[in-house]
Amino acid sequence: MKIVPSSLLTLLAFLFAVVNCHAAAPTPPQPSPPPPPGVPIDSGIAVLLLMAIGFGLYKISQNKINRTSH
Repeated sequence: MKIVPSSLLTLLAFLFAVVNCHAAAPTPPQPSPPPPPGVPIDSGIAVLLLMAIGFGLYKISQNKINRTSH
């Protein structure tokens, strides 16, 4: 039986380790973020606009009343 030099054993051990590293399973991908809720953006815009106009008219009328009383 022939004695194998230690450098050859070291080289073979290194090569098998590299093959093992490349054969490892990849890590799973990161989970995707949850989808946005299914609420439509424009569902209450008309009501909100009417309320804003009403509030604006109320504040204008209050301002006119306060000016006339001073």
